[in-house]
Amino acid sequence: MKYLAQAVVLFVMMQMTAQTQDQTQTTVLKAEQLITYAADNYPADDPVQVYILVETGSAGIHQDHKFYIEQGVKLLTKRLEPEDKIAIGTYGAVSAVVLPFTEVSVSKVIEEGVQKLFSGSFKEVSGADGIALAYDLTEANYDEDVVSNVIMIRGSGVHQEPAQAKSVTSVYKKVSETNLVAQEVEVAKVTTTPKEERQAQRVQRKQAKAAEHKNLGGAIALTALTILPEILDVIKD
Repeated sequence: MKYLAQAVVLFVMMQMTAQTQDQTQTTVLKAEQLITYAADNYPADDPVQVYILVETGSAGIHQDHKFYIEQGVKLLTKRLEPEDKIAIGTYGAVSAVVLPFTEVSVSKVIEEGVQKLFSGSFKEVSGADGIALAYDLTEANYDEDVVSNVIMIRGSGVHQEPAQAKSVTSVYKKVSETNLVAQEVEVAKVTTTPKEERQAQRVQRKQAKAAEHKNLGGAIALTALTILPEILDVIKD
């Protein structure tokens, strides 16, 4: 009977996890694909919240990937609506929530979150799984009108011998509580707008963009879409 009860509990937990992940889109990319992904998939028709989940290694994150992640997140802040949200976290050798869900309207805070990601200026959640943290935080911010997307950046972790890695990964644990509190206060300053008003503003912006697009003409829009990959290649170089 004891084992049967345990099996039932395990089954229920698995079903709850599956339901949570069904409500959240999961996209797996390499760092260099983030810019193109942001350009191809946003802006979206519905409100969105995006969790950028970056893989870490025993020696941190590839500095070579900083440009792609930095510019990819910056492009997201330009293409998403002001009330849409972005969060940043890590998984792998170091699990942490670098930046909780923050409105795009305060893009400066989001850009600072990217810098903290590469400087190690955040606190590791000891014993936690970074992927589980991402889905838990996304679920905690669940809204039936919002599309959630966890973007996993694979292959960004730097690995080395354990003896050397110990001193490198320890930097994540040495963040002062003062800095963490300051970050939380800064994020807390984000003002919220009533849901109905946000929806009305989004509709107005969509109508304005549609009118602008029509005035510019389909030919110009088609040309812009055609040269977008070339623009991205120039940025990467």
